This record gives sequence, C-alpha cells and structure tokens, in this order.
Amino acid sequence: MRFSTISILAAILAISYQASAAPVPASTTPADSIATLPSSFPYKVSGPTPLSLYHPGQILDSCTRPNSYAISFDDGPGQLTDELLDYLDEQGLKVTFFMNGDNWNCIYRPESQRLLKRAFNAQHQIASHPWSHRDLETLSEREIRQEMYKIEDAFRDILGVVPKYMRPPYGEHSERVRKIMESMGYVMILWDVDQITSAST
Repeated sequence: MRFSTISILAAILAISYQASAAPVPASTTPADSIATLPSSFPYKVSGPTPLSLYHPGQILDSCTRPNSYAISFDDGPGQLTDELLDYLDEQGLKVTFFMNGDNWNCIYRPESQRLLKRAFNAQHQIASHPWSHRDLETLSEREIRQEMYKIEDAFRDILGVVPKYMRPPYGEHSERVRKIMESMGYVMILWDVDQITSAST
C-alpha cells in the first residue's frame, strides 16, 4: 500500500486541517458513521438499495463539515496494511481505502483478500481506485469500463458488495471520464490536501 510510516501518520493526525476522502454528510453523526453501515458506507448491492448520500457523476474534493478532515489511502492492500489497521483500531479512527485490483500485487492473492476483508469488517470505507492504476485519461471508453468492471468483480467476489465511490488514478479526470463514471453509478472522490508523502511498500 502506498503510504508513509505510522509515525508520520500519527503526526499528521495531530494537525487540524481540512482534507478530503469520502466526506461525511452534515446530517450524519459520528455514531452513525460507525454503527450504521448502509448510511455511511454506501455500496451497490443486490436487493434494497442503501441510502445514497451523493449523486452519480458528482465530484467531491472537500469535506462537508467545516474544520473537519477525512483520511484516505490509495492503492494496496500491501505489506504495511496490517500495521496501519492496528494503528487505526488503537486510535478509534475510520478511513477510506481506495483499492486497486492489480497494481502492487493482485487483490485475489490470499493475503490481499485477508487484508481487504479485515479493513471492510473493521468498517473502514472501501472504494475503487480502478483495477491496474492506469491513467483513465489515456484510455478508451471501453478500456475505462473494463478497468472498473474488473475491480467491481473482485469486490463482489471477495466482499459481496461493490463500492460506489472511486478515485481516478493520479486524480486525472475530464468531463468524458466523469460522464462514464456517472453512467456506471460512481461518485468521484478527489482531495484538497495531500499531506503525507507517498512511500512504496
């Protein structure tokens, strides 16, 4: 997974700033964020549709609550994911993991599946960071859809759900990409503060 060391994360968490990931709506209380999976972790699933907080095609790049921040991690799962999840659990923090299918390693590997399930079962938000981390701007519509379908299949196979939030690799997007994501039912999540230096693990 691409993130800095746990000690750097701890230092960043001590700073008050406004950042973004999958923002929590103003009408959702902290208790709702932890206790009620459908209202704070919207997924596309068969059967009754969970409460949708945002509209497909919407681009979010900041939190809706003033003076708040949301923490997210791109890529992975990777070799430091267990350590990160331990730390988040100790601190009582919930974050968003934007997961790839086959970037650092394949999400179908037993260890990757275990880590993905651990994050999901701990009620962290799982979101898509397409299959192979390719720049969507360089791909045809067919290729973009294939990137999304492959990661959808993986989430469905491993977790039984398909997240409706996604982050385009490198943050690169255009109106064309936005419209494709809208047609597929996705909300796009960007960021407004990149506070932690990336580190390959």
